[in-house]
Amino acid sequence: PRPGPLIDDRGNRLGEHAGIEHYTVGQRKGLNLGGGTEGLVVHRLEHESNTVVVAQRDAHPVKSLTLRDFTDMAPGWWRPGETVLCRGRYRQPLWEAALRMDNGTARVEPSGELYSMAMSQWCVGYRHDAVLFGGIIDSIDYR
Repeated sequence: PRPGPLIDDRGNRLGEHAGIEHYTVGQRKGLNLGGGTEGLVVHRLEHESNTVVVAQRDAHPVKSLTLRDFTDMAPGWWRPGETVLCRGRYRQPLWEAALRMDNGTARVEPSGELYSMAMSQWCVGYRHDAVLFGGIIDSIDYR
């Protein structure tokens, strides 16, 4: 593990991390930032610069997720733009979203507030207990 800067989303240096591989997007425990940092979570990991960026949990709501390796598990069971239930992480509560297809690219647009998603996580769409589609988060647009 290689230490590196731990900064907030405005670029202020808050400290140093012990190794970027010890952190995940959305993590709130183990940041070791001391007092006055309640509500901070890991917002993103900048591997090129070995930087961990933190922000208030609700500072960056997700506008849309672009998926790669998209798989339609239930052709004909859903229509683009229809509201379905999605999950991005194991045990994450289900959230409503619309799936849009644009020239073969799948884009998931959450209906409500969604935070702390990470690239390379799976995003899976459901209707009741049936899996409709899945894909790996390739990019995230924030509001």
